[in-house]
Amino acid sequence: MTKRLYRSRLAILWNSEKFSHSVWLSAGNFIQLLTAFGANLVLVRFIDPEGFGKYAVATASISLLLALISLRVSQQIIRHSNSTYDEHAESLYFNAILQETLLAGVLMGAIMYLTGTASMFNLVLLAALPTRHFIDSCKSFYERAMPYRQLAVIETGVHVTSHVTTVVLVILGMGYGALYLREGMFAIGAIVGLWLVGGMRWQPFRLLRIHEWRTLFRDTRALWLDGVLESGFARLVIIFAGRVGGEHVAGYFFQAQRLAAIPHQLIYHIGSRLAYNWFSRQEDMHTRRKQKQLLGRMLFWPLLVAAIVTVLFADVVIEFIFGAMWKPSADILRAMAGAILFTSMFELDRSYLAAANKTRVLLTSRIFQYGGLIAVIAIMTVATGTVTGFGLGLGVSCAYIAAYLFIESRIVFSR
Repeated sequence: MTKRLYRSRLAILWNSEKFSHSVWLSAGNFIQLLTAFGANLVLVRFIDPEGFGKYAVATASISLLLALISLRVSQQIIRHSNSTYDEHAESLYFNAILQETLLAGVLMGAIMYLTGTASMFNLVLLAALPTRHFIDSCKSFYERAMPYRQLAVIETGVHVTSHVTTVVLVILGMGYGALYLREGMFAIGAIVGLWLVGGMRWQPFRLLRIHEWRTLFRDTRALWLDGVLESGFARLVIIFAGRVGGEHVAGYFFQAQRLAAIPHQLIYHIGSRLAYNWFSRQEDMHTRRKQKQLLGRMLFWPLLVAAIVTVLFADVVIEFIFGAMWKPSADILRAMAGAILFTSMFELDRSYLAAANKTRVLLTSRIFQYGGLIAVIAIMTVATGTVTGFGLGLGVSCAYIAAYLFIESRIVFSR
């Protein structure tokens, strides 16, 4: 009887929609991370820190402009009520995404021309990054139905193909230029993959009227501001690292940041992407809060283990994986242990607040996030006269700790 009951419950869990989505997203995400990690092991032996630093700063600069212009329409698409979602809403969202993408491309092209930075590789980024933004945003139309099995297959296939091709190009002697071409491969692969599963929903082009932009901005302004602060944070840190220490320090920081982000990337699709969709579909506040608490307990302990392992073995990990040339990244990685633990916890709370439309708390948490970073930079500058890569890593950790603790305190006192 016990065996039958156990098998019955296991069958119910296995066949549940949420569990199925989690399995497909987690499996696809794991394969993507494994491929990216394996590819990076090869790339760091052919490309020096300065090459990675140039790529990181260039990518951060263009992405920062995209973050400023994008209204985060994709999140509005996901959370739009089924009862009022129709052809007119889809046309509005599609043309808003298309027009903001074109505007970002034109502005960035003009900036490159005026500053004399329109190199061949930067032009590749200029074409690739806005295209990826457009496709990723349009993917939200398809994602409303939660077809995460198909999305996992598409995204995994694109990532694996692009990383493998990049490794081949680097081995053949292309150097750090292959990193720029990889962004182009991501964009083209995303278009083809989404088209193959019927996920590309094109709408007739029309210029949005001023009142439509006003309405859209009114509905998305909180998400837009939060998105600017979120995207801007990571990009500004990379740009600041390049300004303070040069492109080689930006390269060291870039690799440390990538390693520190692995635990978050492993659980991102559950703790952020899928969680936001779940929370948005749940109208009962008490049930939504219980879902967040359950996910939080599931995520905290493995993240804590990852943070402890990082502090204890950062030197060994960096030298064994990347080689002696990348040893300066070890101290930066160790300093980011706090970010390893609290980034995913903060993103889970962020998804909860965004779904519940508690934008004021969410935006205030960004003040604490930036405040944590600025406080560490100020203390390091006063104490030593400069800011090292270690100091920036410590600042990133303090930023996420401060933001997470603020949100948790507000959630507790709002009960």
